[in-house]
Amino acid sequence: MVRGGETGDGGALILVTLNALPPERRLLAALARRIAPEHLHIIAHGDYGRDVELHFEALMRLHDTAEVPASFDWHPREVLELFGWSEDADRGRGDAFPPEAQRFVRAFCCTALLLQSDPENDYDEKLFALSETLSVLPGDWMEHFLALLMWMEDAETPGASTAFIAVVRLLAELEHVQVDAAHRSLESVMAHESDMLMQSRDRLDCDRFGGVRSLIGTPHWQRLGTRLVAAAPKAGDPLRQGLIELIGRSLIAIPAAR
Repeated sequence: MVRGGETGDGGALILVTLNALPPERRLLAALARRIAPEHLHIIAHGDYGRDVELHFEALMRLHDTAEVPASFDWHPREVLELFGWSEDADRGRGDAFPPEAQRFVRAFCCTALLLQSDPENDYDEKLFALSETLSVLPGDWMEHFLALLMWMEDAETPGASTAFIAVVRLLAELEHVQVDAAHRSLESVMAHESDMLMQSRDRLDCDRFGGVRSLIGTPHWQRLGTRLVAAAPKAGDPLRQGLIELIGRSLIAIPAAR
């Protein structure tokens, strides 16, 4: 166990040692080290001040141990969901996070929710939010993020899209210039390409015919596609670069299916 300065609070919180955890839980524990007690208090107030103590106690356990149940109870799931979805610094609580702290909180909440095995969980939306947030955080989160992605692939959790996980993993490896790993992930993405496009177009059809549009809809696929195209030159050889650019541009062009 370690105490201390990494929480930013002079040692008020106790955190589990990363190496003592399964690899998929290390990202959650590493992010927890950048979240101070006052941040947990703000999260606990996130449901408009309801059940603050219950939310805070559950958040403290999660923060200190990185232990995630198969499915969260309402406390702290409701506030994790609110802060995992929100890109706003202030949800009307009268308190606001500094911008960098807001990003760490969002990544922490999304990671915790991704570690559930709950078919009601919207894994793709949370994975997209986590990928976007980690891409702008200071520090190197790559090893822990990839461990989480590999665990999600192996777990085959109902509600989690293997196609979407494959794209996010390829993108992470390219952006961090892990070329050999990216080449292996490209093969997986190619195997899922038709599934990706059909899934995305199905969401568009749902929107067109009055259904509820998921937050992992077209703009999210487009933004992943844009990042893939930008990262494609890191693939090394021209053939793989061309394939990655083609996949990225196909995701960017999904609205044409309307």
